[in-house]
Amino acid sequence: MGAFLASLFSEFGARRERMRAAFGDRTTSLIEFIFLGGVVMGMIAVWLGEPRGAAPLVALIAGYILLDVSRQRALSGGADEVVTRKRHDRLAFALFAALSALGAAFCVYAMQKQENWFTPPPPNEKYDVDITSPS
Repeated sequence: MGAFLASLFSEFGARRERMRAAFGDRTTSLIEFIFLGGVVMGMIAVWLGEPRGAAPLVALIAGYILLDVSRQRALSGGADEVVTRKRHDRLAFALFAALSALGAAFCVYAMQKQENWFTPPPPNEKYDVDITSPS
């Protein structure tokens, strides 16, 4: 298990370096901000009362681990390293993009579901107040 995690984290760092080489520093930072923003919006959806908003974060973690398992399995089976790396880079990019869009969609849905989420709802109980003057 230790070798798997070491390979997972080293590939995660190498993937970020390859993305920086392909897109440049500023564009990569913008892409990472957008992707993580979508996942954070999913967490905001959970806070707003939409429990399905946690799905993007859970799916991101599980999907990335499964993606790396398939990468390590392909490399241990003798696959070409460059081809495997390119294919898994594209799959990881697509996974991050899809799940960040899903998180943003859950956040928008949770915001639309509530009537006016900026103000608290009015109280349900009504009290009759009879004010009389002292005699």
